[in-house]
Amino acid sequence: MERPEKRHTKKQYNPIKADDKPLSSQIIKDAKEWCRLSLIETRRPSTPKDHSRSLFGADRHKFGSRPPSAVKVDAHQLDPSDPSSRPSSGAKLPPLSYTPRSSVPASEIFAGPTKQPNTAVLIAPQADKPRGNLGHDSSEFSIRRPPKKNNRSPVKAVHPGISCLSTKHEGTSNVACYHPTPPPVRPTNSKLHSNKANVVVIPTSEDDKSFQVMSGGDSASSSSSAGSFGMPSDPVARKLSPGSGNSGKTEESAEEAFYWNQNILPCIEQLQEVMHTDVQSLCTVCANLSEGLKRGSCFNHMSARRRMSLLTVLFKLLKTECPDVILSCASIILQVRVHNKNFSSICKLIFRICREKQHDELFEKYGVITPMITVIKDVQDPVTKYENYEAYLYLCGSLKFLSDNKNIANTMYMNDCVPALLHFTTATLEVNKQLRKFDEIKKLTKYATDLLVQVTTALRNMLDVDKKVQQTVQGFPTLLDAFLHFGSDEKVAWILSRIFSKLTMYSSCTTYLDSTEWPNIFLHHLGVHRQNSDVIVRLCFALGNLVARSDHLRRTLFFHQSSPDVEQGSSQCMSALVELIDIYNQQIESLDDKASSKAEKANDVLVKIVRVIANMSIGEDIGPYIACNVQVVERLLDMLETRSVEEGEELIVNLLTTLNNLSYYDGVIDSDHSNAMSAVTAQRLRLTSLLSHFMMSDNMTIVAEVARVFGNLTRHDDVRDLVHQHKVDLMMTALLDSGDRQVVYNACGVLINISADPHKRVDLLNENAVSKLTDVLRDFAPLQWRIGGVACQLLWNLCSTNDLDKNVETELIPLIKTLQHFTEYESVVELSQINAKDDRSLEFLLSTWKEDFYKYGKPLLDNLLSKTTLLEPLNQAENSAG
Repeated sequence: MERPEKRHTKKQYNPIKADDKPLSSQIIKDAKEWCRLSLIETRRPSTPKDHSRSLFGADRHKFGSRPPSAVKVDAHQLDPSDPSSRPSSGAKLPPLSYTPRSSVPASEIFAGPTKQPNTAVLIAPQADKPRGNLGHDSSEFSIRRPPKKNNRSPVKAVHPGISCLSTKHEGTSNVACYHPTPPPVRPTNSKLHSNKANVVVIPTSEDDKSFQVMSGGDSASSSSSAGSFGMPSDPVARKLSPGSGNSGKTEESAEEAFYWNQNILPCIEQLQEVMHTDVQSLCTVCANLSEGLKRGSCFNHMSARRRMSLLTVLFKLLKTECPDVILSCASIILQVRVHNKNFSSICKLIFRICREKQHDELFEKYGVITPMITVIKDVQDPVTKYENYEAYLYLCGSLKFLSDNKNIANTMYMNDCVPALLHFTTATLEVNKQLRKFDEIKKLTKYATDLLVQVTTALRNMLDVDKKVQQTVQGFPTLLDAFLHFGSDEKVAWILSRIFSKLTMYSSCTTYLDSTEWPNIFLHHLGVHRQNSDVIVRLCFALGNLVARSDHLRRTLFFHQSSPDVEQGSSQCMSALVELIDIYNQQIESLDDKASSKAEKANDVLVKIVRVIANMSIGEDIGPYIACNVQVVERLLDMLETRSVEEGEELIVNLLTTLNNLSYYDGVIDSDHSNAMSAVTAQRLRLTSLLSHFMMSDNMTIVAEVARVFGNLTRHDDVRDLVHQHKVDLMMTALLDSGDRQVVYNACGVLINISADPHKRVDLLNENAVSKLTDVLRDFAPLQWRIGGVACQLLWNLCSTNDLDKNVETELIPLIKTLQHFTEYESVVELSQINAKDDRSLEFLLSTWKEDFYKYGKPLLDNLLSKTTLLEPLNQAENSAG
């Protein structure tokens, strides 16, 4: 293979002078580097998709929850008695009793002659009916038609929930929409206002803004006409009629009335005209109506009667079974902000459509997502009133289903769905904190729990869209608060643990954990849900993520004491983890089939628990305490002794990594004013025997981890003797031929400690260790100079023997040539250019060459050249080559 052309760089490299011989302390320090502390990464627990699309999941009976009522909604008609549809006045208005004076109907004044001459007008037949109380009973409505000669027309009931698919066209439908009538009034004998004329200002066009219509104060049609604009004919009534915000107001300006008549009323009339035609026409008119309402800010400024007329038509359309029509109307109804029964009905309809995945795209098509999120964002009290709870339960359940669709979830994310869900969670928690003021605390807590199941599931789904979790991570304190108050519920705990396992994978979450309460929350629920593997495995995964990246979080968790009664010097965290290890070890031992799904779950829990211990032991102020914890070390050794690689490879790897971290701390610490020795150091011979069995494994990952643990343990004389007795040193020498850099790297570290004993070097030299290390230099040093540096340290120990065998001296000849080549600056630059992929790689190789290789390779070369016995063979070889 031809070498590539030499690259020319602007940077000038100065010649490097030879360093002094490395001290033995430096060699030991570098050897420790090869068995250094390391974090454990593991796969995140996966959750299978739930395709059932129900409020509480396919396993809702497991958690003892069910929907509060049936999803099917039969009565879609508007409830006129609902204050959200018709606001109640704050003042008692005097009853009005008018008789018509004008022969011109109000409908002709506003919209010209109507299509049907016999227009019905809604009146209240009974005088004792309360004002504004229009229920579903048809007896509350009657129709007064123009009187006929010598007879009276019979009373005909008008039901507001007429099917839009009916083939019969009701002639009275246009009136309620075009000119909403005032609320029914009680008849009175008072004639206070009967002779008082009123002036009604009616806009007709932009040029001629208004003209005056003089009508008698007792005219029913005039009263109806004025009422259609939200302007009572009686000045007293106009003064006492308060507005109701979004739920409707009594008065409206002339400009608002003009805009409504010019832009909104034609759409409402067109809705009734196409009510019996195709679906596409209905949806188109609904879209135009919604756009007109939005353009005129009618959602925020709509009189009570306008509101009533609009909702009456829309709720009629909800009678159809067509999802397109229902969602077109639902988008408008949600923006009108209905409440109570009407709000509950529309939420149930939305939920019923959401249960079918094929309808997901319709929510985006007809613009229902934004109003749904807006309603959630503005909620204040979703719990204490049953109608609110039921409506929000179905609405949040619908958002949960929609968030399962990645495309729809992206739209939801762009419409600030995550902040809205977090706000809803906060509102639910705030109400829950005040539950002590109510008698039915248990029921209201159940309501809050059901709502949180929907909201937190939707939040979890949104995490798949919020890739950097910038929005969701800000709600970490809120979610922890929810976990604190509602974590005892298994369903809520499972969902929140899923969120925590996802959020803690990002370093930004640590900025929201300044409070010292989070360890108490996690540790408390580790005890509450100790038997629930689905919750425990995710909580432990989240804890492993947190303690992996912050010394502060490690100290906070390890030294946390929830009660002053806890024994001084003990760690509540370690006690909780030991208890969990015992529980899931017993579960596995009690199973006949070790490969069953239950055994796999228990094994996965143990993997995550061991990972928490390993990552916590990274902290050098915490690691010694864990290493001295006899209970923890005993559990780790027991698992290593009873588990096989076939039963759980990841668990064995995690155990070895944890023991390597703990074996790093071999000193003595002062615990509670008494000396405490490391439990790993005390059990080093037992651990050495266990590790020897794993040396024969075909899994190179496990062999590499075993070598790292041996790198720490072989600092002790008795361990080196035991290793030599079990011929582990010879196995390590054989690993020098491995093509795995990590395996070679760790094997060199172990052999450095073993070769410190002079009587053990002979066996290593007889295994052709010098030749193997020469190959290691050639194969790995130019790519990773650190491996070359540790190989030079090992060669330094092996060549420290005064009496070298002739065969060994022969092996030194190619070693010297290799060292001469690798310690020359120009040769190294050429080698680096061959192996570097870019300029940055070239710079890295050259910088690591000086730090990791040259300071060991150059003293070794000088030491070998100083031996006179080696100079003659070297010169002879060179002469013969010449």
